[in-house]
Amino acid sequence: MQTYTSRAFTMSKDAQSIEGMVKNPALLQPYVEKFGDKLPVKNLSFTEDGVSVEAPIVGNVTFTRVDTDTPGVIKYQGKGTPVPLALNIFLKPDGDKTSAQLSLDADIPAFMGGMIEGKAKSGLAKAADFLEVLDFDRLFKK
Repeated sequence: MQTYTSRAFTMSKDAQSIEGMVKNPALLQPYVEKFGDKLPVKNLSFTEDGVSVEAPIVGNVTFTRVDTDTPGVIKYQGKGTPVPLALNIFLKPDGDKTSAQLSLDADIPAFMGGMIEGKAKSGLAKAADFLEVLDFDRLFKK
């Protein structure tokens, strides 16, 4: 199992609110419908406990939230992925903000690690950069 981790970053919303949003991806569906033509992915959809997307080469991929016993950790398990994948979101309260970090666990053969590492780290870095500058109050009009 390979684990790739983003840098630690801060989001401009309290941890309880962020956790509620992350645990219920369906809250983002109206934004996908509004801005779907500007997104770099196809057929992105959300449910109360998961995210589905059409990925190049592999087809439809779903990430479903799974329960964890660790406070501040939200985990999404991949289904339909070419190798077993899990996305972990680590949240820690920091006053009215949230310290966070992302990690991707991939069960890949050792010889493929070098080919995957760059893309995984790049994707996690872009996600961290995006989440760090996202204005959650404006996004959810609160």
